Amino acid sequence: MKELVQRFPENPLLQPADVRPSRSDMVVECLLNPGVFRFQGKIGLLLRVAERPRPEEG
Repeated sequence: MKELVQRFPENPLLQPADVRPSRSDMVVECLLNPGVFRFQGKIGLLLRVAERPRPEEG
């Protein structure tokens, strides 16, 4: 199957460890639907972040 797009090999991929959770008792589980846009000469990145509560012992 022919690839429709080629990723620049030096571009890093985002991982859950690269994103800070919204609260200290949460863990980032995964990143979803990233999208890049250009607006007024600036480049922005939007993505959804899935979080879950940090597991408690016991």
